[in-house]
Amino acid sequence: GNHVIGTTSSDAKAAHLKSIGCDRVINYNTENVDEALKKEYPNGVDLVFETVGGDLFRSIVDNVAVKGRVILFGYISGYHGAEDTFVSELVPKLLFKSASLRGFISGHYRDQFHPHMQRLLKLINEKKLVPGIDPVKFEGLESIPSAIDYILPVQSNSNNLSCQTRVIRGL
Repeated sequence: GNHVIGTTSSDAKAAHLKSIGCDRVINYNTENVDEALKKEYPNGVDLVFETVGGDLFRSIVDNVAVKGRVILFGYISGYHGAEDTFVSELVPKLLFKSASLRGFISGHYRDQFHPHMQRLLKLINEKKLVPGIDPVKFEGLESIPSAIDYILPVQSNSNNLSCQTRVIRGL
């Protein structure tokens, strides 16, 4: 099996990640991700699914294992127009570990969408995959501003949970 590390922004989300089987959860608002990974995983992490960017992305790249892989399928910290100068540091950090960074946009895999969706639904039905569903509901067009305000900060469980890094050891 794999040793799964999840990062998140709140204790409530940390509890959810633990409840669905994360072996180690790091709340990046209360714990230093870089220090935790260096201390607990001195050989680095083998596979990372990353959507956050910014300081979390830096910590991930600094702690990826030799021959490790980072799958980037989002960069939420960049959506607010913040300039990031980390790119010039990225190439040597990956190069000297023979590590790889791969982008993923689902639209490039349209032909594979249906079979993979069927597989995901099967895993959900078998309780092998547990999606996080936020209990807060917004109804009607008038609720759109409130819904947007809700998902942007760290209030909701569903949207922000899906935007967290997953670090996997043992692949």
